[in-house]
Amino acid sequence: MAARNKKAADGSDCDRFAAEELTEQAAAFIIRGSTDTARAFLEEALARETGSVRARVCKALAMIQAGDFAAALAMAEKVLEATPDCGTAHVARGYARGKMGDLEGARRDFGRGEECYPDDYRVPYNIACFWGEAGDEEECLRYLERALAIAPPNFSGAVARDPSFAGVRDKSWFRDIVARARERVASKPAP
Repeated sequence: MAARNKKAADGSDCDRFAAEELTEQAAAFIIRGSTDTARAFLEEALARETGSVRARVCKALAMIQAGDFAAALAMAEKVLEATPDCGTAHVARGYARGKMGDLEGARRDFGRGEECYPDDYRVPYNIACFWGEAGDEEECLRYLERALAIAPPNFSGAVARDPSFAGVRDKSWFRDIVARARERVASKPAP
């Protein structure tokens, strides 16, 4: 990874911007199932911006993907201590709780995540990922529909590739969601 910057000559915080970019790249690797690569990007992001809430939440999601549910739960709880209204941290905590067998705790956290961030497509998307992995097609579909309703146009690629949906990828309702998401991309006007 590139050497760490402190501040640019114009006073902008290069580390903060670099951490944001590294975190976005890590999120893309999480979606692809490349947990080790995601973790490397997140470690660099957190080295640059130790207080990055987004990087810490992504790190919790990478830990979940790697099967380290207790560490993910601890990371999400640490974020929530500092930022109790972080919807994505509530979802990460719920995801970890659900993976550890506490479905009621997961549902509470998922609900709290939606209350905190009602317009952030990543909240229902990650909840859909959990239910997809859990094999609950009805809940997976419900949350994917919510995510699609508020997601940016490039959302289709994430849905089509995410390993969380391996168990439902052959279902007609899932293929329909991917097709509708792709239609949104195709119908987006050129800049």
